[in-house]
Amino acid sequence: MSTEQRITDKIRYIFENTLSTGATGLLSWLGLFSLLTALLVGALISFIGITQPSESNLPFYEAVWQTITRMLDPGTFSDDQGWVFRIIMLIVTLYGIMLISVIIGIVTTAFQNKIEDLRKGHSKVLEKNHTLIIRWS
Repeated sequence: MSTEQRITDKIRYIFENTLSTGATGLLSWLGLFSLLTALLVGALISFIGITQPSESNLPFYEAVWQTITRMLDPGTFSDDQGWVFRIIMLIVTLYGIMLISVIIGIVTTAFQNKIEDLRKGHSKVLEKNHTLIIRWS
């Protein structure tokens, strides 16, 4: 087995282990991918100089901020100008809509799983001096 294959196997193993931790692992990976996307698009906008015609070249931190705001608020791009800037920000906005949808799905699933566990009786009973009736519905 080659070294490259071992490294990819270890990365895959780490990724799958964090996913198996539940909602926390999923949200952690989602946050990391979102941060990397914001940094990548921010670098693209800042260093290549893709801006709106009315603005000068954006500093890196401002470009990252613009990217994050468009990820979290789809209505932010309504006043954009310049087709290259609009297309890039439209892609970022679509990514943001997908991101929020996935977060909602993860949180909803986590709540459903917790409610199912509670219904199955997988919680501690802290009552004293009570009567338990078995097989009664």
